[in-house]
Amino acid sequence: MKQPAKPLLTVGLIVKNEIRCIERCLKSLEPLRKAIPCEVIVADTGSDDGTREMAEKYADLVFDFAWIGNFAAARNAVLDKARGEWFLTMDADEWLDGDFRELTEFLSYPILRQRFNLCGVTVYNYTTPNFESGLYGEFLALRLFKLSSGVRYEGIVHESPKVPKPSYYAMSHLVLHHDGYVDFGGEKSKNKRERNMELLRKKLADDPKDLMTLLQCIESSDNAACFDYLHQAVQGVREEWPSWDVLGASIYRHAVTLYRKYDMPELWDTVREAEKRFPQAMMVRIEINYIAIEACMKEKNYDEAIRRCEAYLQAVEDYHNKRYDQSELTHMVLTAASPFFQREICVKLANAYYEVKDYDAVLSVIRTMPAGRLEDAQLESVLCILLNLQTHSRFDLTNAVSAFWEQISAPDPDKKRADERIFLVSQVAQRAFSWKFRKQEEEKGLARHAYTLFLPLKDQCALGLAAAMVEAEDAEELDRLLSAVEDWGLLPIHALAHAIIAGAAFPLPGDSLPVEILDGLAARLSAIEDDFLQELCLCIDIPEDYDDLNWARGLILAAVQACKWENPEKDFPLVRRFVQLEAAYLPRCYTQELLSSQLPLLPPVHRFGVYLTRAFDALDAGDKTEYVRCVREGLTACESMKPMAKFLMEEVKKAGDGASEELSALAAQVKQMLAAFPEGDPRLEQLRKSEVYRQVASMIE
Repeated sequence: MKQPAKPLLTVGLIVKNEIRCIERCLKSLEPLRKAIPCEVIVADTGSDDGTREMAEKYADLVFDFAWIGNFAAARNAVLDKARGEWFLTMDADEWLDGDFRELTEFLSYPILRQRFNLCGVTVYNYTTPNFESGLYGEFLALRLFKLSSGVRYEGIVHESPKVPKPSYYAMSHLVLHHDGYVDFGGEKSKNKRERNMELLRKKLADDPKDLMTLLQCIESSDNAACFDYLHQAVQGVREEWPSWDVLGASIYRHAVTLYRKYDMPELWDTVREAEKRFPQAMMVRIEINYIAIEACMKEKNYDEAIRRCEAYLQAVEDYHNKRYDQSELTHMVLTAASPFFQREICVKLANAYYEVKDYDAVLSVIRTMPAGRLEDAQLESVLCILLNLQTHSRFDLTNAVSAFWEQISAPDPDKKRADERIFLVSQVAQRAFSWKFRKQEEEKGLARHAYTLFLPLKDQCALGLAAAMVEAEDAEELDRLLSAVEDWGLLPIHALAHAIIAGAAFPLPGDSLPVEILDGLAARLSAIEDDFLQELCLCIDIPEDYDDLNWARGLILAAVQACKWENPEKDFPLVRRFVQLEAAYLPRCYTQELLSSQLPLLPPVHRFGVYLTRAFDALDAGDKTEYVRCVREGLTACESMKPMAKFLMEEVKKAGDGASEELSALAAQVKQMLAAFPEGDPRLEQLRKSEVYRQVASMIE
C-alpha cells in the first residue's frame, strides 16, 4: 500500500502468529485511513502461520524484528520507523470501534494537538466470545502519544510508554475492542501466560518491592502461586511501598476476589480495609463492592445487600458521568461497571427487596431493567421474581408482565435472540402450571396461583392462552383457545391436559396437525405427574377419524415408552390398549400383503406392533408358545420396546409358575430329553415341533 506523504497518524503493531485476528484488526483501520492521513507499520517477530503475508495486504510497512524476550524493545523498533505526528499502538487481537470521531476530532484541532502529548484510549477486554453480552473489563490505556515528545517504551513485559513532561488527555469514547482474554480453546492463552510469568519472575527478582510487577504476577499466575504474590502485594500496600496509593485498590480487589471465591474469613476485614484506605476509588466503589454484594446475598444479609446495591448504582452513575479521577483507569481494569454487571446488580437488588417484602421497591427496580438485554440466567431470575410477587402479593402486575413480554419478544438485537428468550421464559414458566405446584400453592394459602401472572397475555402468547385455558371449564371456550395456539412447543402441557379432561376437542376438527407435533405433545403429556397419560390411554376410545387415530396412537406410544413396567395390574391393560390401537391403526397405513408377508419393509416400531398383535391373538386362543415366539420376534424387530417385551415375558413366566404338577413334570421330562441331544441334531428340531413340546414350551423357554 502506498504511504501517505505526510501522515498525521502512525498505527503500529508487533505480531507473531496472529492469523486468527490480524485481518480483523487491520480491516478495522481502513475507515480511519480514509478519514485522515495515516500509515500502518507492523513488526513481525517470527510468524510462521501466514500472519506476515496477511499483514502485507493492508500495512504500509511490514518488517522483521528478531525476538529478544523484550516487548519494549519491539515496540521501540516500530516507533523508530514511524513518520506520523502522532502514534497509536495496537495489538493484533484488538480492533478499532467504528465510531472513532473523538480521535479524528482531536487530531483535527491544532490547539489540542499542541496542548497534549499523551492520550488514554478506552479498551474493552472481553471475557466471552459473545461481544453483545456486555461482559467486559474497561480501562484507559496509554496508547496515543505525540512522537516529538520523546516517548519510549519500558518493560520487558506489560510494557508501558514513558513520556517526558506528559500532558494527559482522556479519550473515553474512543474504543479498542480486545478479545485476547477470551478462551477460544487451544494452548495459546496458556503459553502466553507462561511466557509472561517467566519474564515477570526475572523482573521481580531484580526488585522484590515493585508493586506493579507483583500485581502483574497476580493476574498472570494460577491460584496456588497467586496467593504468595497477593500476600506480598497486600503487605506492600500496608507498608506503603512505592506506588501503593496508585495500585493499592487493584491489589485489594484481587484479594477480595480470591477470599470470596474460597470462602475465606479474611473477606470482610479486607473489604473494610480497602474502603477505609481508598473510599473514592472506582475500584473499591464498584469492583470490591460488587464482590461484597455477592457475599451479602449468599449470607442472606439482604438489608446490607440493598445498601451496597444502591451504593454500587450510584458509583456507576458517577463513573459514566465522569465524576471521578479518570487517571485511575490508566492503571486498572474496571470490569463490574459493564452493562452485564449493572443488570446483574439490578437483579440482585430486586431479589433483596423481595426477601425483605418491599414489593413496591421490587417493581420499581424491575421497571428499570431492559428485559430484552438480559442474559438467560438474569431473565430467569426476573421471571421468578414476578411469579413470586403474583403469589405473595395482591399487586396488579398487568403492566409489569405486559412490559416484560413486549421487551423479550421484540427482535432485539434480532429475531433469533427474541425467539431464544421466548423459549426460555416458556420453559421456566411451565412449572407454575403443574398440578403438583398449584397444589403446594393452595396448601400454603397463597394469594393467587403463579400461572395467573400470564392472564393479561392471553391474546399475545402461548403462556397467556395456557393461563386462560386453566381458568376455563367450558369445552367450547377451550376449543376456541386451543384454535388460537400457534406454537404448540411453547404451550405449557398441563394446560392441554386440563383442556382434554374438560372435554375439549383435540385435535381440533378440520385442523390437522403434523404427526411430529402430535407425537411431541404426547411425549410431553407422558411426563405429567400421577401417570396422567397412562390413565388417559386406558379411557380413550378407538377413533374412526384418521387424525384422531394418529393422536390416540401417539398417546399410547408415549405412555408405553414412559411406563416403568412395575405394576402388572395397571400395566398389562396398557399393553392390551396398545394392541387394540395397533390393530386399528396398521391396516389404515399398510396393505394386507405388507402386514402378512413383507414385514421387513415396515419401520421397527410398526413391525413390533404387528408381532404383538399376533402374540395377543395367540394368547387369547390359549397358545402360549406362539405368544412367546411372537413377543420374541417383536423384540428382535424393535430394540426400543425391550422393557415392554421383558415385562410380558416375566408375566408369562409367573403364569407358568402356577401350572399343574402334571404339566410341570412333563416340562421337566421334555427339558431332560432336549439336553440329551447336541445342538444341530435333527432329532432336537423334531422334538421342538412336537405337540408335547408346544404344551410346555412357554415353561421351558
